[in-house]
Amino acid sequence: MADPTTDLPPKQRVVIQEKIMNDLKGTISSLRESNKNLEELLKKNQSVIEENQKVIVQQQNTISEQQSTIKEQDEIIRDQQISIVSQQKDLSAANKELKEKTEHLLKINTEWEDQTSLLKNKIFEMKNELSEKEKKYDDMINEREETVKSLTEKINDLELQLEKAQVKTTDAAAQNALAEMEEEIKNLEKTLYEKDLKIKDLQGQAGEADIDLKTELELKDIKIADLEKRISFLTGEASVSVPAGEKGNIILSKEGALDGIKRLIGDLKSSGMIFIPLIDYIDKLDLDQVKSTIRLKIATHIDPTNQIHVDLFKKISTLSNIELKEYDKKDLWSINKDNEALLFAPVGEDGSSTGLIIKSGNHIDFFASLLNSSWTARCKTIRI
Repeated sequence: MADPTTDLPPKQRVVIQEKIMNDLKGTISSLRESNKNLEELLKKNQSVIEENQKVIVQQQNTISEQQSTIKEQDEIIRDQQISIVSQQKDLSAANKELKEKTEHLLKINTEWEDQTSLLKNKIFEMKNELSEKEKKYDDMINEREETVKSLTEKINDLELQLEKAQVKTTDAAAQNALAEMEEEIKNLEKTLYEKDLKIKDLQGQAGEADIDLKTELELKDIKIADLEKRISFLTGEASVSVPAGEKGNIILSKEGALDGIKRLIGDLKSSGMIFIPLIDYIDKLDLDQVKSTIRLKIATHIDPTNQIHVDLFKKISTLSNIELKEYDKKDLWSINKDNEALLFAPVGEDGSSTGLIIKSGNHIDFFASLLNSSWTARCKTIRI
């Protein structure tokens, strides 16, 4: 680039060049100031950038955490959806089960009403039958008393005639008459004795009929209680009530009866009476653990043609403290433990077993009398 001051006089050219130099210096100074300002501004911007970078890093961390949280929530939501589907299936199954239980409940309720009606009719018929039998036995006893009275009077008359005849006569005809009178007295006494035996037999039958009636009524009451218990269970009532005044357990099955008898055997102090349907169950009672000082009476069915029954009978017969008798009805699980606790669980027509473990004195006395009567009247000595 050509110098514009070349054509000027030297002096003027120096002045102009100095001016240009001064201007350049001012410009350089200004540029330096601007550069300094730019450097300061750059530093400030750099600091801001660093702060922004920190904020960005923090935001990136926050976003990463939020993404992790969102992922966990997605998994929770997915699990909840799976749980909801499962609960819907369970609810559907529960509704189905509830429907089935409701139908079963209606069936049981109908059965209970029918059973109750039949039982009431049966009880009414049995009471009438018992009343008729009692009247019949009363009439027969009254007839016997009249017969006894008549025979007694006749015997007294004959004895009086005999005394008079012995005093007044001694010939053969009189002796024959006396012999006939003595024979008639003997026949009357024999008739009187036979009627006494018949009356005792009728009284025994009346007593046994009364026991049978009481036993059957108790069994029917327990059957009704079982139906009520099943209805309570189906309607969702958790507890099973025990009759007022009782302290004990409900027996709901054959296994429950076996366990109850076994538990009471373990608590025996001096004596017990046991009823089980078949001798097959006797090994499950652990009778060899019973002390020899404890007396046991066991009533059960034993089939002499069944070798297993025979072997079990022989095994138990070796224990001197146990008495076995045949009980062919096979309808009862029971044990009377020292008259302190008594289990009574009849076997139903369908094979089910339902009953109670009783610990109140009055009820124990009643059921114990039923067991004692059954032992005496219905159990037979076993001969194998």
